[in-house]
Amino acid sequence: MLNTADALDRLPLCGTAEGDSPSLAYRKKPDGAVRVMIYNHHGQTAGLCGPVDGCEQLQTELMTVYAPDVLALQEYTPWRSAKPGCLGDRLRAIGYTEINGGYAKNFTPLFYRTETLSLVESGFHLYSGHMNAAGEADPNGALKINNGDSKSLTWAVFEVRASGKRFLVIGTHFMYFSSPTDSECPLTREQATAAQLVDAAELLSLLRGLRARPEFADIPVIAGG
Repeated sequence: MLNTADALDRLPLCGTAEGDSPSLAYRKKPDGAVRVMIYNHHGQTAGLCGPVDGCEQLQTELMTVYAPDVLALQEYTPWRSAKPGCLGDRLRAIGYTEINGGYAKNFTPLFYRTETLSLVESGFHLYSGHMNAAGEADPNGALKINNGDSKSLTWAVFEVRASGKRFLVIGTHFMYFSSPTDSECPLTREQATAAQLVDAAELLSLLRGLRARPEFADIPVIAGG
């Protein structure tokens, strides 16, 4: 069975000289560069992606090849993904440190490499999902759409050890649309869109708050999910 690096080495890669190893080319970064990876783990269902089917081993190999300095995950189900042999355990074994904002049920944690980065400050925000019956954002609304409190964001400001430069990473996951008859999250498209707008508004509010602080006013921002 090929591992991820072997598979990449069998594919042509633009920008590499003949005979170069694509997997090694992916690992290379310009001096002083930082790599951030946004990745959906799809780990919410035990049968979908787990140690038994080899998916998490493949994901770990992928992280080893791309070697991100910061990894922002979505659908990282804490009560399964963090078990021995699962993705969180595997990431720690290859040198990553987790940031969950002190929230044990964090589906959107960050992982980072302490040898290249130091953590300045971090935090977590669980999207409220509060809307009224008309599908409008309303902190006092009767509807709370968050799909089991899995929609959230984790943020962190890092400092590059080699240069002292700082940057902000926000990893997030908004509400999704499946169908009104979905057993887990039955929403109309309009309700799902409204929930996504509520999530986005809360993310922007948090970002404005961080940007209002002089020490974070001008640092680069990388966000996704």
